[in-house]
Amino acid sequence: MSAFEELGVCPELIRAADDAGWLLPTPVQAEAVPLILGGGDVLAAAETGSGKTGAFGIPVLQIVHEALRDAAATRATGGPSAAMTDETADGAASVRVSVDDRSALFAVNNSPPDLPKGLALTQARSPAQWAGARATVGVVHGGRHHFEITVVDDGLVRCGWSTVAGSLDGLGTDSRSFGFGGTGTKSHGGRFETFGEPFGAGDVVGCSVDLVAGVVNFSINGRDCSGRGSGNTSGDDESAFTIPASMKGHALFPAVCLKNAECVVNFGHAPWEYAPPPGHDGVARADRNFVKINGPGARGSSTASSGGRSTNATHAKTKGAGTEGERRHGRTPKAIVLEPARDLAEQTRDFFASFATNLRDPTISAGLFVGGTDVGRDVKTLRDGCDVAVGTPGRIVDMVESGKLDVSGVRFFVLDEADRLLDSGNRGAILKLFDRMPKSGDGFCRLQVLLFSATLHSGDIEDLAARLCERPAWVDLRGKDSVPETVHHACVVVNPDERSTFDRSTFDDASGAALPPVPTDNAHAHDDQNQNQNQNQNQNQNQNQ
Repeated sequence: MSAFEELGVCPELIRAADDAGWLLPTPVQAEAVPLILGGGDVLAAAETGSGKTGAFGIPVLQIVHEALRDAAATRATGGPSAAMTDETADGAASVRVSVDDRSALFAVNNSPPDLPKGLALTQARSPAQWAGARATVGVVHGGRHHFEITVVDDGLVRCGWSTVAGSLDGLGTDSRSFGFGGTGTKSHGGRFETFGEPFGAGDVVGCSVDLVAGVVNFSINGRDCSGRGSGNTSGDDESAFTIPASMKGHALFPAVCLKNAECVVNFGHAPWEYAPPPGHDGVARADRNFVKINGPGARGSSTASSGGRSTNATHAKTKGAGTEGERRHGRTPKAIVLEPARDLAEQTRDFFASFATNLRDPTISAGLFVGGTDVGRDVKTLRDGCDVAVGTPGRIVDMVESGKLDVSGVRFFVLDEADRLLDSGNRGAILKLFDRMPKSGDGFCRLQVLLFSATLHSGDIEDLAARLCERPAWVDLRGKDSVPETVHHACVVVNPDERSTFDRSTFDDASGAALPPVPTDNAHAHDDQNQNQNQNQNQNQNQNQ
């Protein structure tokens, strides 16, 4: 297994790392990549040459590509595209926990290196508030469907089904979702009732929906919580919920809501811990006539209102239409990367262009926006479709304020060399950009802030991080008192009795000229004088005695 694969990096980017001669991740990459893939804000102490560009560039490329691929499938048919269903040999749809349709405090890794393929690891570590997410695929119109979660620790867990209109942070607290919690309660429309039994760490909870009978039900470790045919007398012999008429025809998406908890989700790509109820199958194996993609197009579009149905003719036309450039046309940036200087911006843009080479369907485009260049060229870059915008603060702000650069879909705000950005007076520009970016919500509206600096412990950096970041993870491998490797220490012992200056005449500069002497502070000369006076006084006293 590749060292990068252990970090959760996708095969296409691992191939790019191999092509670049990267055999092993650097320390900052090993720490930062999994954190960024997990969905949180990250502050990293990293110097030039430490591999920091890869530390943020690799996960940014991976998440942006995954999100664009899901959005492309949604635009194609309002349901799974042929490309998606072809991802598995038996025609099953590819289902993941959405990296877009989730709360700001909810972290997800759809390819955890220490779990079997097909499982997703989810986590929310706030002890004070709930955070949730929905799957990329839901079910509608028919069929019997199932997914399961395994509770990892003793936090609070609620799982169930939700429409795209349901609350992410409050599964079952509204009329658009159904929840089952670890306290042994079911919830819908804000009404909580005792159901089944409590569950916790190590338990496996099955979540099923029968769209033929119009009911939602749950199981714990294979035992049907309704009590029907399971020998479990703790249930009331009824399904957890009957789907109301107002929700008929609306797609239901697998949903998880956590408070200081972690769980593993299986949509049917991996073997079940416990078999689904009779007649049910995993969401990943649902008939394509009964599935609906969760993406920006699913919220408020005509496709969404029709339940995701489309004709084969429309599907065939969309799938084959246009070149890659035409499909990319008009895409707005999903990542903004600020650099303090033009040469650094060019190097970072080149990294994104190089590492995106193996990403297909869709490809990823990176644009360079720096001062002293033709604005018309920048406008054309944006018009052709730009997924990652790399540039200096002045040019990026000018493009945004003039309406040429749309930041409404930005997912990542990256400050590289943040200390240098602040030293050159860009704090105002940074905050101005941040204020224009979406901070939370559905689709491409969740913002991750990544801040890389030579040090994390200056007052300016800490103040900026407090303003921009939401409970960031710190990657500081060297500590507060560390000194950059480019700073060299030298200690020269000077005896004040011998000289009052440090004579550098023995050292020559580049031209061969002798360097002038450097005065010392003479502080210890006074100490020596006091010592001599004391010695003389002692000698006089001895003579008098």
